[in-house]
Amino acid sequence: MIAGTTVWSHSVTARVPSLPFLGTIRLVVIQDEPGNLNQKTFRVLITDVMELGVDQILLIYLRRWKQETYHQIIKDRLGARSYKHRKLKAIIRFLELADVAYCSWNIDG
Repeated sequence: MIAGTTVWSHSVTARVPSLPFLGTIRLVVIQDEPGNLNQKTFRVLITDVMELGVDQILLIYLRRWKQETYHQIIKDRLGARSYKHRKLKAIIRFLELADVAYCSWNIDG
């Protein structure tokens, strides 16, 4: 259990001979469905921060994933998800949001 979520994971520490500059790395494999060996049910995390335990790595990943989900929700609500920044509508929305952020940030001064 990581932060109230059941997580199935496997960890391995390795060195990659063809990439000696990496040094020792840790691979943490997250398995969504135990027993299902389909590639789509696996996620692989790679880190060279050996001071962190597997539980800490998983907690950071799960928190980061929640943040990414939040950003996708915001993009959907603003209609920006389906637009690239090269499109005029997306550029206008970006400038409007930047203006709102700037005004909010400088409210005291």
